[in-house]
Amino acid sequence: MAKKERAMPKYVWIGNGDQKTRIDLAPLAYKEGGQGTVYLSGLFPIEMINTCIKVINKPEDFAVQMEAITKMLEHPAQPYERAKHAAAVPLELVWDENKKAIGYTMEELRSWHGFHELTTVEGSESTEVDLRAAGLLLAALSRAIRTIHGQGFVIGDLNPSNVLFKHIPLRYFDPPDASIEHSTVEFQVRVIDVDSWSIHRPDLGIEYSSHVLDRGVIYHPDIIQADKEGKPWPHFTPDHDWWAFACICWWVLTKHDPYQWGKHEAIKNKEKRILKNLTANSAVAVRLGFISGSAVQALGPKLRFYLDRCLKGKEKRPFPTKMLEDFADNLRTCACGFTAHASAVICPKCAQLL
Repeated sequence: MAKKERAMPKYVWIGNGDQKTRIDLAPLAYKEGGQGTVYLSGLFPIEMINTCIKVINKPEDFAVQMEAITKMLEHPAQPYERAKHAAAVPLELVWDENKKAIGYTMEELRSWHGFHELTTVEGSESTEVDLRAAGLLLAALSRAIRTIHGQGFVIGDLNPSNVLFKHIPLRYFDPPDASIEHSTVEFQVRVIDVDSWSIHRPDLGIEYSSHVLDRGVIYHPDIIQADKEGKPWPHFTPDHDWWAFACICWWVLTKHDPYQWGKHEAIKNKEKRILKNLTANSAVAVRLGFISGSAVQALGPKLRFYLDRCLKGKEKRPFPTKMLEDFADNLRTCACGFTAHASAVICPKCAQLL
């Protein structure tokens, strides 16, 4: 007999005891996700402005996961609270009428953009993110990952679609001449899909290993190998996140996948290159006509070769954020209109001095 699908609740409870609040879900706008449904604010109480509700579609399939999230939320150390400026972490548990935890509230990021938009020229233009802004956003993501790791979390499924960003225009007056107004932009990032993270907090008695990964986007070498051999996946570690971060950096800054050399190339070829450490940087060295050559050369030798070492597994440590800040602060725009890091010296597009 086919298993009957579980009906989504019409309402949920947030909070505990006398402080709990009933929220009717029926009138709320929502978005379907892989593991749950996110209900957007609009009719929430005033204290829940900029908050949304995520209800897990099949809580019984995520019992261990929800138990780990519950422990982290209820622990006095408040690890989620310490990471809330880096990720859309659970804020409060959401309960059904049977007092069973079926989800959580989190920060609503309705007006934010996804990093996947920055992997194309068109997306970068529509979100007004130039090469300098991209470098600063990646630096902000680097700091966010450090914060997340510092609380005992491992993201695992770190890919461009699971990172959101926004830029906030700021104006300020700089002494001694306080009459002159200056403007700048502050970049903020949030990692999402927090319920797919692994949690390693033996000091709190909390251990949970996730096996969620969008292999069509970021496919780790050791997981490719495990799949080829029919073996269980290794547990995600911070090294996995930093390898994925290097992939995202390359993708966002060059607009090209670091391993896929053709736009419509078979994914199997990409997997082989990942296992053999055949990166786009390797291709640039031997194929002058390679489609992403100019964009890759624009990174400058320092960042380009460091990212290449990360992709080849030769650097296994937190990414040096200052390298990305240096990249963003030392860009040059050629007379032909192409932008590259000053250390490239010669414009990769027209071969003139920068």
